[in-house]
Amino acid sequence: MDTFTIQEYIQLVEDDFQASKAVVQESGFWCELLKSHPDLKEAIVMNKFLPEDVLVTFAKDVDDRIRSLVAMKRRLPVAIFELLASDNNEAVRLAIARNPKVPHDILQRMKQDSWEEIRGIITRRLEE
Repeated sequence: MDTFTIQEYIQLVEDDFQASKAVVQESGFWCELLKSHPDLKEAIVMNKFLPEDVLVTFAKDVDDRIRSLVAMKRRLPVAIFELLASDNNEAVRLAIARNPKVPHDILQRMKQDSWEEIRGIITRRLEE
Protein backbone atom coordinates (compact mmCIF):
# COMPACT_ATOMS: atom_id res chain seq x y z
CA MET A 1 0.00 0.00 0.00
CA ASP A 2 1.40 3.35 -1.03
CA THR A 3 1.09 6.15 1.44
CA PHE A 4 0.64 9.68 0.20
CA THR A 5 1.35 13.06 1.64
CA ILE A 6 -1.47 15.56 1.33
CA GLN A 7 0.37 17.34 -1.47
CA GLU A 8 0.98 14.07 -3.34
CA TYR A 9 -2.70 13.19 -3.06
CA ILE A 10 -3.75 16.64 -4.34
CA GLN A 11 -1.41 16.20 -7.30
CA LEU A 12 -2.90 12.76 -7.97
CA VAL A 13 -6.42 14.22 -7.97
CA GLU A 14 -5.29 16.74 -10.55
CA ASP A 15 -3.28 14.28 -12.68
CA ASP A 16 -5.30 11.07 -12.45
CA PHE A 17 -8.67 11.46 -10.77
CA GLN A 18 -9.62 7.80 -11.35
CA ALA A 19 -6.48 6.64 -9.53
CA SER A 20 -7.20 9.05 -6.68
CA LYS A 21 -10.49 7.22 -6.04
CA ALA A 22 -8.54 4.06 -5.13
CA VAL A 23 -6.13 5.56 -2.60
CA VAL A 24 -6.19 3.74 0.73
CA GLN A 25 -5.31 5.89 3.73
CA GLU A 26 -6.13 5.96 7.42
CA SER A 27 -8.79 8.24 8.91
CA GLY A 28 -6.30 10.78 10.17
CA PHE A 29 -5.07 11.50 6.65
CA TRP A 30 -8.59 12.15 5.35
CA CYS A 31 -9.51 14.32 8.34
CA GLU A 32 -6.37 16.42 7.95
CA LEU A 33 -6.97 16.72 4.21
CA LEU A 34 -10.55 17.88 4.79
CA LYS A 35 -9.41 20.48 7.31
CA SER A 36 -6.70 21.89 5.10
CA HIS A 37 -8.50 21.54 1.76
CA PRO A 38 -12.30 21.59 2.19
CA ASP A 39 -12.56 22.34 -1.54
CA LEU A 40 -11.58 18.70 -2.18
CA LYS A 41 -14.54 17.29 -0.25
CA GLU A 42 -16.33 16.04 -3.38
CA ALA A 43 -13.18 14.37 -4.72
CA ILE A 44 -12.53 12.73 -1.36
CA VAL A 45 -16.06 11.38 -0.93
CA MET A 46 -15.73 9.59 -4.27
CA ASN A 47 -12.86 7.48 -2.90
CA LYS A 48 -13.78 3.79 -2.83
CA PHE A 49 -11.86 2.93 0.34
CA LEU A 50 -12.77 5.55 2.92
CA PRO A 51 -12.75 4.37 6.53
CA GLU A 52 -16.16 4.07 8.18
CA ASP A 53 -15.71 7.07 10.46
CA VAL A 54 -14.96 9.28 7.46
CA LEU A 55 -18.06 7.94 5.68
CA VAL A 56 -20.15 8.77 8.75
CA THR A 57 -18.79 12.32 8.70
CA PHE A 58 -19.77 12.66 5.04
CA ALA A 59 -23.18 11.06 5.65
CA LYS A 60 -23.88 13.86 8.15
CA ASP A 61 -22.48 16.65 5.98
CA VAL A 62 -24.55 19.81 5.54
CA ASP A 63 -24.12 19.60 1.75
CA ASP A 64 -26.90 17.55 0.12
CA ARG A 65 -24.61 16.69 -2.81
CA ILE A 66 -22.03 15.11 -0.51
CA ARG A 67 -24.70 13.03 1.26
CA SER A 68 -26.07 11.96 -2.13
CA LEU A 69 -22.63 10.80 -3.22
CA VAL A 70 -22.33 8.75 -0.04
CA ALA A 71 -25.79 7.27 -0.67
CA MET A 72 -24.63 6.00 -4.08
CA LYS A 73 -21.77 3.98 -2.59
CA ARG A 74 -22.25 0.24 -2.66
CA ARG A 75 -20.03 -0.57 0.30
CA LEU A 76 -21.64 1.13 3.27
CA PRO A 77 -22.29 -0.02 6.80
CA VAL A 78 -25.98 -0.65 7.52
CA ALA A 79 -26.03 2.28 9.96
CA ILE A 80 -25.17 4.70 7.15
CA PHE A 81 -27.80 3.22 4.84
CA GLU A 82 -30.31 3.70 7.68
CA LEU A 83 -29.22 7.27 8.35
CA LEU A 84 -29.45 8.31 4.70
CA ALA A 85 -32.74 6.48 4.11
CA SER A 86 -34.39 8.99 6.43
CA ASP A 87 -32.51 12.06 5.17
CA ASN A 88 -34.52 15.28 4.79
CA ASN A 89 -33.38 15.67 1.19
CA GLU A 90 -35.29 13.75 -1.49
CA ALA A 91 -32.23 13.37 -3.74
CA VAL A 92 -30.35 11.61 -0.94
CA ARG A 93 -33.27 9.25 -0.28
CA LEU A 94 -33.65 8.67 -4.02
CA ALA A 95 -29.99 7.64 -4.25
CA ILE A 96 -30.57 5.19 -1.41
CA ALA A 97 -33.72 3.83 -3.09
CA ARG A 98 -31.72 3.20 -6.27
CA ASN A 99 -28.68 1.72 -4.52
CA PRO A 100 -28.60 -2.02 -5.30
CA LYS A 101 -26.86 -2.83 -2.01
CA VAL A 102 -29.45 -1.35 0.36
CA PRO A 103 -30.66 -4.04 2.77
CA HIS A 104 -34.21 -5.29 2.19
CA ASP A 105 -35.46 -4.20 5.62
CA ILE A 106 -34.43 -0.60 4.91
CA LEU A 107 -36.27 -0.70 1.58
CA GLN A 108 -39.34 -1.99 3.45
CA ARG A 109 -39.19 1.01 5.79
CA MET A 110 -38.86 3.38 2.84
CA LYS A 111 -42.15 2.18 1.27
CA GLN A 112 -43.93 5.00 3.09
CA ASP A 113 -41.62 7.76 1.82
CA SER A 114 -43.26 11.14 1.31
CA TRP A 115 -42.07 11.35 -2.31
CA GLU A 116 -44.05 9.35 -4.86
CA GLU A 117 -41.03 8.70 -7.09
CA ILE A 118 -39.16 7.04 -4.23
CA ARG A 119 -42.20 4.95 -3.28
CA GLY A 120 -42.46 3.77 -6.90
CA ILE A 121 -38.80 2.75 -7.07
CA ILE A 122 -39.05 0.96 -3.74
CA THR A 123 -42.21 -0.90 -4.80
CA ARG A 124 -40.56 -2.07 -8.04
CA ARG A 125 -37.41 -3.16 -6.22
CA LEU A 126 -39.33 -5.10 -3.62
CA GLU A 127 -41.24 -6.94 -6.35
CA GLU A 128 -38.03 -8.15 -8.03
